[in-house]
Amino acid sequence: MRRVVAAGAVAVLIVGLTAGLAFAKRKPTPAERAAILAAMVAFINKPNSPAASDNRVVSIRVATPGGRYARVNLTSPSAGPSIALLRLRAGAWRVIAFGSADFACRLAPAAVWRDLFPKGFCISDTSA
Repeated sequence: MRRVVAAGAVAVLIVGLTAGLAFAKRKPTPAERAAILAAMVAFINKPNSPAASDNRVVSIRVATPGGRYARVNLTSPSAGPSIALLRLRAGAWRVIAFGSADFACRLAPAAVWRDLFPKGFCISDTSA
């Protein structure tokens, strides 16, 4: 009986550890970081951008499910903190959401939201 309980405990521990690894955002590679920073600079500097011109990148994290989404935390002396959600598509990173409030959940798969925004940051978009 003890062996069965011990084996069960080990199995639960292994499942728990691997589940944690499945959703563990990571730092970008140097190439990803450079490309994401370039995308953010282009977004901030484009005409009529919602981003303040004095925004600065504070941190970058890439979602481990697929590695095609990234979260960028920014700060601005004039506008305060903000977040950008980027997607890698056709070899280029693009900002798909920017702001300091909730984003529409349809912008990324649920696994990406759980990975990059563990406390939640998306809202259901029922207008579509």
